[in-house]
Amino acid sequence: MASSNATDEDGIGPEGGVERALVHGIALGLLARIGYLATRFFIPPFAVSHLGMEAYGVWATAFVLVSYLGISTFGLSIGYVRYVADGIARRDLEQANEVLSTGLAVAGSISVLLYAGIWLAWPSVSAWLEVGPALAPEARYVVLAVVAVFLADVSLGVFSGALTGAHRIGDTQVIWTISYLLEVVLIVSFVGSGRGLRGLADAFVIRTLVSIGLSALFAWRRLPWLRLSPGRVTRRALQRLLAFGGAVQGLGLLAIALNSIERVVAAPLLGVQAAGLLDLGKKLPSTAASLPSAFDSALAPSAAHLRGRGDELDPDGALAGLYLQSARYMGIVSGLLFAFLAGFAPSLLHVWLGTPEASLPLILCVFALATHLHLLTGPGTNLLKGAGRPWEELFYSGPNVALLAVLLPGVRGVQGTWTVEGIAIAVSAATAGSALVFLLRLHHVLAVPARVYLRRVFLPGLLPFPIAAAGGLLVGARLAASERWLAAAGVGLAGGVTAALAAGLLYALVLDPEERHWITSTLRRRLGLRDGGLVRARS
Repeated sequence: MASSNATDEDGIGPEGGVERALVHGIALGLLARIGYLATRFFIPPFAVSHLGMEAYGVWATAFVLVSYLGISTFGLSIGYVRYVADGIARRDLEQANEVLSTGLAVAGSISVLLYAGIWLAWPSVSAWLEVGPALAPEARYVVLAVVAVFLADVSLGVFSGALTGAHRIGDTQVIWTISYLLEVVLIVSFVGSGRGLRGLADAFVIRTLVSIGLSALFAWRRLPWLRLSPGRVTRRALQRLLAFGGAVQGLGLLAIALNSIERVVAAPLLGVQAAGLLDLGKKLPSTAASLPSAFDSALAPSAAHLRGRGDELDPDGALAGLYLQSARYMGIVSGLLFAFLAGFAPSLLHVWLGTPEASLPLILCVFALATHLHLLTGPGTNLLKGAGRPWEELFYSGPNVALLAVLLPGVRGVQGTWTVEGIAIAVSAATAGSALVFLLRLHHVLAVPARVYLRRVFLPGLLPFPIAAAGGLLVGARLAASERWLAAAGVGLAGGVTAALAAGLLYALVLDPEERHWITSTLRRRLGLRDGGLVRARS
């Protein structure tokens, strides 16, 4: 049995141990997500300007359907990560290969059946999307093409799952970065040349095929133990995947439903244009969420590796320590990002879309606040999944469903009709409330004192919000009334000043001496200065 600090002498375990693999994965994840954040900022306004809101609404709503199809094998993907990491920790590589081979067979079979069902049920799907006659041919092509390549990606997800479970997070981030950058180039080329919705679909198809091919190539080269074959499809592996993945499957379905509930409600009640409007209002928070998510994306394999060393959940407090460390830094980064989005919502939307709908600033603001609170649950859910307790997520999804059942009709009753603003407020309030319920449960399971969490994670993440709100009140209205490119420069300057002020206060009031020392020593090293070099340089 390998310790958590073992080196990768035999090419099997994580190189440098679990802690180094976690830090390496987080660092590369942050870099990849910064690039993703930059590219996703430009794609929606580019697409809306070339397609129109109705066509963009069809595209956004189509991905709700894709998300529901993906949940059919979602439990398998997290099962790959868990059992590969567990197999590596126990040096039981046959277990890992059996799980991967069995999952490939199961996912492939399910995907074929699902695609046949969508093909045959297209008239009903088209009616649900409320596609107009002018867009009907393009919508059919888009949905069937996107669904086909998405299910192919799901079926062949064994390769990315094996890389993640083997702590090769850096490889998965490289593949992801190459894929989304390629998609940006293709979207600009295809949509800009007048191919419309088909151009968006073709770009997504090519991006996904490249991602699949690179994942397979990296997996075969990086994992010398990887063996996939029909002979390794076993009942034992199927039982493991069903036992663990079954709980994840149901919870994943709830998560997909909750993540897309505003579009599911808006499309039939207010039309696809309203669904597109809500998608735009949530686009910046959802895209920004990818950056702090780097702190919890590497937690599942690390938790599975640590969990593989014993039967108790957290006998030595290692999981709780891993959780607090990841949640602290993720919460600080998340607070800086979402405070900026909420505080400067009107001017950001002016820069992003030109003349946005009047309801969009409020929608963006409430989704930014809710997404920040939602992200605070990410480290806990990923850690518990990796530790073999995915059902704990019911303490998030259950309250969320209950709150939605009360708040959606409640807001509609107060307003007297359905509105996009009311739907956004109800969904955001339900998200915030359920996040707090889950955090209470998580801290009970891991024995994390409330005062420790408030001091180490929650309050530091909230510190940037009043600073950004004050900045937005001071200059936001003036920026929103300026020329678009002048406003962009002003938003960048104001955001930089706000971030610098918030970061300075966090450094002075929140960070521990050890954390401050790490930051200053890193800066000195990057600048090529020895200890005390900065002082001498200033004198």
